Amino acid sequence: HLPQNWYDLALHHDMAFDLQYRRALIARGVYHFPLPTKQGSVSAAHTEADIDFTLEATDAALKECA
Repeated sequence: HLPQNWYDLALHHDMAFDLQYRRALIARGVYHFPLPTKQGSVSAAHTEADIDFTLEATDAALKECA
């Protein structure tokens, strides 16, 4: 189900999958802060190439973890 709030997210989050996913991203050169409830963000410092790279790495990591 879609989380309703932070408590719901923390209570029902698939921690094992999250760890596997974040490690797969790191292996592809993308670092996400290592807390399951901390999501990534985009800033003005990120280029279009950075975003494209991250999206490609995310797609590959999710396929690997599925």
